[in-house]
Amino acid sequence: MTDGEVRRDSLRPGGFASTPELYADLSVDELVQTWSRQIPDATAFVTAERSMTWREYDRFAEAIATRLRRTGAPRSRVALLLPDTGVIHAALCGAYRANRVAAAIAIRSGLREIAHVMARTGASTLVTVESIVLTARFDTADTALLVERERATVLCCVSTQFKMLLRSENAREHDLSSLRVLYTGGEPVPYDDALAFEQRTGASVLQFYGSNESGAVSRTTLDDDVDTRLRTCGRILPSMTVRILDDTGADATGSPRRGQPAVRGPLVSPGYWDDPAANAELFTADGWMLLGDIVEVDDTDRVRVVGRTADFVIRGGKNISIVEIEQLVRAHPSVSDVAVVGVPDPIFGERVCAVVVLTTGADLTTETLASWLRAEGVSAEYLPEYVVPVDRLHLGPGGKTDRAAAREAASGVVNLGR
Repeated sequence: MTDGEVRRDSLRPGGFASTPELYADLSVDELVQTWSRQIPDATAFVTAERSMTWREYDRFAEAIATRLRRTGAPRSRVALLLPDTGVIHAALCGAYRANRVAAAIAIRSGLREIAHVMARTGASTLVTVESIVLTARFDTADTALLVERERATVLCCVSTQFKMLLRSENAREHDLSSLRVLYTGGEPVPYDDALAFEQRTGASVLQFYGSNESGAVSRTTLDDDVDTRLRTCGRILPSMTVRILDDTGADATGSPRRGQPAVRGPLVSPGYWDDPAANAELFTADGWMLLGDIVEVDDTDRVRVVGRTADFVIRGGKNISIVEIEQLVRAHPSVSDVAVVGVPDPIFGERVCAVVVLTTGADLTTETLASWLRAEGVSAEYLPEYVVPVDRLHLGPGGKTDRAAAREAASGVVNLGR
């Protein structure tokens, strides 16, 4: 047996916490194959309707790998358009086994986005299923049912989802007392809601800070006090090197240090594929990855997010590009100018609002804009949830659109309609 095979045979389910060194350099697919041999009938994935054993998971991955080996060459690209369930995880393992590079596409993507991802990555194969029923969306009733039925101890979700769970009448009918930890991040975590979730379930709310491109930068732990857990994003991870840059790009001084994080670490992405312009914005000239937030870091290395530099709306924990939506909306024949902003929402954190200047005599509603964008193949997440017509967009310093003024105009109209 090879050293790798000996090491895999020494693994035991649940052993990562005590012997993490045994898992070093092992792929997820190697772990799947190991558990398929050791605990074939144990549950790997579970949904409200059914479960998948490790043996089924392994066989599904191998079936996909077999099909992929018949298409393209080694290291060729394959696009995966699959629901966020055990299916996508098995498909990723199958691509790894077949020596294919997987490009995952969000299941609710429109034709425009699917075509863009496949063209940009050079994918010639699309892996999907014959009939996609979009039930993988977060559902409070199903989540509460699964927690109660499976006696789940850890729940991972963005704060929008746990706020939905907290306010759900269906969830109140289920026993959530098995939960020990709610792990959340991806958007600001409201203190009052987090505290209410702890009081209702008995679970401890833990949060982290980071991005898809950087991986986790900071995290809270069960040993932290309530103020650290619920009012900050925890302390910087020992494996991450973090600089805080001021408005001039120099390292911030003082206490707390306030500015834009620039990071290096083991999970930091090498960059966007085949997109030098985007990478020039993502990295500093000397190779530090920039995050699109303004943070404060205190003397104990606790991180607190106080604002954003990037042009995104964070809706339900997902970053939605303002610039992309503006380009799409501006193409509508009734629109002469547009500023897209986020308006506060008690559940989703923010919702997308298009503040538009219309052409002479034109009319545009949220519904008519959405219908037009859908016909253009635009993904659902890029559809503005509010359209607010204005006579003109105010300009700020430097001649750029004053987003603060647009946001104020949008919030006034949206709040009036609630």
